[in-house]
Amino acid sequence: MYCHNCGKKLNEDELFCSACGTKVLENKKAPIQDIKTENIESQLIDEILKIKTEDKKNEENIEDYIDNCEDESSASTPENSTEGTALEEEKIEVISTTEKVTDENENTVITNEPEENILLLSEENETESYNIPNFELPSTQIEPPDLIFIEAKNKKKRPRTRGEKVIVAICSVFMSMVIFLLAVSLIAQFFIRNGFTKDRIEEGLKSIKYTEVEAKNLFDLDELSLKYEKEIPDNATLAQVIYYSIDQDELVNPITENEVESLIDRLKFEEFIAEKTAKAVEIAIDGRDEQPVYASEIVDFIREKSEDIELTIGIELLEVDFQYMQKKLEEKNDDLLNFVSTENLTEDVGIYGLKAIRFYFSNLFIGISCFAILLLAAIIALINKKISSSLIYTGASILLAGLPIFFIVLLYKPILDWSSEYIPSDFIIQITSPILNVLTIICGIATAIGLIALISGIVMKVIIKRRLLLSEEIEF
Repeated sequence: MYCHNCGKKLNEDELFCSACGTKVLENKKAPIQDIKTENIESQLIDEILKIKTEDKKNEENIEDYIDNCEDESSASTPENSTEGTALEEEKIEVISTTEKVTDENENTVITNEPEENILLLSEENETESYNIPNFELPSTQIEPPDLIFIEAKNKKKRPRTRGEKVIVAICSVFMSMVIFLLAVSLIAQFFIRNGFTKDRIEEGLKSIKYTEVEAKNLFDLDELSLKYEKEIPDNATLAQVIYYSIDQDELVNPITENEVESLIDRLKFEEFIAEKTAKAVEIAIDGRDEQPVYASEIVDFIREKSEDIELTIGIELLEVDFQYMQKKLEEKNDDLLNFVSTENLTEDVGIYGLKAIRFYFSNLFIGISCFAILLLAAIIALINKKISSSLIYTGASILLAGLPIFFIVLLYKPILDWSSEYIPSDFIIQITSPILNVLTIICGIATAIGLIALISGIVMKVIIKRRLLLSEEIEF
């Protein structure tokens, strides 16, 4: 048995070559040709060709020499006949020597075919032993190549210690909590920007039953009683609160409670209020230094509805009445009409708080939040060395952000009915039903995204674990 790398002859029980350290392959013989064999063969062929060329030159020289001798003998006198015989004897001796040389050269040549020469030389070289130094390397210095690869593979797959696992788990949970907060903030922003539109607010206002909804949980009735110097009952409805807030002494003909309820139905003010409410939301988001509604706009709205008012209360409204209304609105309700202006918001939340609100409702916040979620997910994948772990943590965070709100929105009506003693549940249900539909859709989308990511991570983890088990079985 021979080493397939260096050609060293080995014993049958040797696993590694003592010369080069290469692992021995079974049923491997020494190579037919090596570098030394090829050099010997080329040298022998060159010598054979050299001898043949020299023989040809010798034959040509002998023939020329014989021809010259014959010419000289023919031209010589009888006195020179003895010299001619001597030349002929020399010629015979030269021919005999050349024939002897050629015979010896032909005997040295085994065959004229190069393939047979190579085979014979290779067979002779198989039995020839080369003077290669025989030495053995200590096992502490160089290990067999296969064992080195196995050790490197085992080092690469070294399991983490318990402390490392705890640190990685804590970091992953912390980053997943940040993803949860970012997801909740995005859900809230999308809800405010897309839920409080003019059409949805108008639809919510139209669904309010002003003659049935109690106002005790919406307004501070004691404060309103002091402001308008009237006793407002605790079970007063919204229509009754509007009636008690009217200064009857300043009217030529007092208005009754039934007339107020009729005015609410006939004026159709829902569109006007919805338009101004949506404008107030836009001002709060965009930061425009603008007032959402002015007293003059309210008076203009009443002027447009003057015919319905006159038919309801039986009094003709004059221009003086409209001017008086505008004056009273500006005096008593200026703070209410200007509650979302930049000036009032600055007084309430401060300059930095106002800047934070502006930034929160900007498109830049959406972009930064989405980028931060993706970045944290990538970091989780790096520290866990698994994409499946990133999908599981990120999906669980988004799922926890959307799923509870989704169920709360679906079950908010029974929850509000249960807590009707503390909050105006009927009013909230009526006005928020069209708006909360948007929140249901947003939370449903967030829940679906989180659920897809979570399931994908679990499936990927199971597949990877299964492949590892199969690979271990195959190696075993």
